[in-house]
Amino acid sequence: MKLRRNAYRRRRGEYIVKVSPNTERLPVTPFLILAFLLMSALAAVPNVLAQAAPTLTVEKPFVNLGMETSIIVKAPAAGTYTVVITKPDGKTQVQADYSFAQAGEAKQIYGNATLGFKSIIDKTGTYKVSLQSQSKQVAETTLFATDKLDLDVTVANAGTTDNVCYLSNQFTRGTSIIPRIYIRYASTGEYVTAKNAPNTVATFNMPNGTKMVARFAAYLPPEGAWRNCFRPNWNDYAGVWNIVAEAQDGKGNYGKYESYPQIKSGANVLRFGFEVIPAPLTVTPQIIDAATGKPATTALKSGQNLRIEAKVTYDHPLGPLGRETAVGYIGLLNASRGGVVIAKLGWGFYNQTSKSFGGSNQAKNPGGLIANVPLSYDQASGRWTGTYAATGSEPKGDYLLIVDSRDSASPPNTGIGTAKLAPPVETVEKVVEKTTTTTVEKTATATVEKPVDRFVEKPVQITSEIIPLWAYGVMGALLVVGVVVGRVVWRKK
Repeated sequence: MKLRRNAYRRRRGEYIVKVSPNTERLPVTPFLILAFLLMSALAAVPNVLAQAAPTLTVEKPFVNLGMETSIIVKAPAAGTYTVVITKPDGKTQVQADYSFAQAGEAKQIYGNATLGFKSIIDKTGTYKVSLQSQSKQVAETTLFATDKLDLDVTVANAGTTDNVCYLSNQFTRGTSIIPRIYIRYASTGEYVTAKNAPNTVATFNMPNGTKMVARFAAYLPPEGAWRNCFRPNWNDYAGVWNIVAEAQDGKGNYGKYESYPQIKSGANVLRFGFEVIPAPLTVTPQIIDAATGKPATTALKSGQNLRIEAKVTYDHPLGPLGRETAVGYIGLLNASRGGVVIAKLGWGFYNQTSKSFGGSNQAKNPGGLIANVPLSYDQASGRWTGTYAATGSEPKGDYLLIVDSRDSASPPNTGIGTAKLAPPVETVEKVVEKTTTTTVEKTATATVEKPVDRFVEKPVQITSEIIPLWAYGVMGALLVVGVVVGRVVWRKK
């Protein structure tokens, strides 16, 4: 704004500033002039007021017992400051001095017995942190400490190849069951590992209530987990498994995990918990004609004895490639394991749900039970055996043998196997013999004799009949005449 000479004149305690002939007169009081000069002065010097107060911050304001954090002081100028920390009990205090040769920032560790404040965080609650300068408090903040650990549990089954497991909530006797406990600090979410908490003790209860100590496995993602495994044998507990896992890190922190209970309504599961179920038994039955030692057929005769045999075994529930099972689990169902094996011989339709022969509508699903045959264990063969004496009056139809087995575990491990009587051998042999003989005779007659005669002899006879000898003479005479005529024409030229 360019002012001309004599642009000011006093009138009624005001000044009139004339900028140009075309501008309006602006009244300016002495107070406005003073404010303008003050603002200009403040803009020309550093903003000292904003930097005058020191600041106090805690790097990690929420920690667990035994953790470390840093207390940061930012000073606007040279000087000495003192940070005083009062523990949650309100009595215990520790302090440390911060000296500055000029404006700047400094930090010291709190939570280490030999560094910084030389004090550990060993009480839960709120810590009061104050900054003092010349015996006066100039800043204040807080630090909160907890002793809580957060636990999460997953359970895996050892798979069929090394280091391959799959997560599940239902497990079978005879398999390897592996609980995994993931432990984190409630304050920072940091994982508890063997490195940052080497004195950690983590446990879980097995289905029978016994506690097992977990060991740290660094290879489990994301940063390792505490795990162990157990292998229920054939007669160990089976049923709902409510897992309780506990952990303490050796620094005063503790955590507990309890699995949800399984809730069922009739046949429906409303909420899944963890469960151990009985193992399946493998049953391999057969029906032998006692007189011949061969498989029995459906042609039953009066006085014929049928020997029923069944081999019942404990195999790995995950199949032939399954690994890691309880010692002594795999083997035979025998008398020492309280085995009970019963065979049912019947005919026609078999209802697997009701475990009975014949349907409610016999016209649609005919069938019935012929006999129940209890089996006893034969130590020499390792099989369960029994005998049925045929009467010859058994109903005609498809005979079926059902073998049910169980052991003395509670609840028992069970298995079922089936076998059928073969059709009579004589009928099958006669049909095969007739069919083979007829086929061979027809093939020899059709392919060897007649086609060969036609194909070889007739072409020779056809050639001699179409070109006779007199035709060769005519062709020779015509050739001679052609040569003579050609010579005469050539001489004339």
